[in-house]
Order: sequence, then C-alpha cells, then structure tokens
Amino acid sequence: MIGTLPDHPMHWDDGDEPPRAPSPPADPWTALRRHTPARISLGRAGTSLPTAEVLRFAAAHALARDAVHLPLDVRRCWRTCRRSGWRRSASPAAPARASST
Repeated sequence: MIGTLPDHPMHWDDGDEPPRAPSPPADPWTALRRHTPARISLGRAGTSLPTAEVLRFAAAHALARDAVHLPLDVRRCWRTCRRSGWRRSASPAAPARASST
C-alpha cells in the first residue's frame, strides 16, 4: 500500500521486531549528584525550575533560616558531643563576654 508507514505491523517481515528508537543517552549529571549535595541539573519547566525543586529549595531555605535565628543551646550541644565521643581538650582562649540582657 502506498502512503502507509513502514513500521506498521502489516509490513513486518516474518515476525521481525519493529524498529526501535535509540535509547536516550545516560544523564551525565547522575554520577555527580551522588557525590555532592549541590542543586545541580534540576531540570526545567519552561524558563523556570520544576515545581517540586522550587518547593524543596523553599523548605530547605526555611529550615536554614530558622536554624540561624534559634539560640544555641550550648549544654545540649556539649551533651551530644560527649555522647558521640568528643572531649573538650582545652578551655576557650577568650574570656566569657558579659551578657547584655
């Protein structure tokens, strides 16, 4: 038949498989992503990032912002360090500051 596509099943010869499209090349960024927490090769949605990546970044940014503004609980920090096997080896060189509050 003239005008039919060559990969149409009626044109296959004796059970031959239809031609397959070549597989896309492997993503070259995959190996690098395993070695870094950097946000690399996130994809695109038009001229922007995909929504899921924007939301992940916003959540991480909010956690970081909260962590910066929370007061440091030094006693809890030392307890955690001691439980992890860390020991204080020297006293701080600078004298303690007077509290302004």
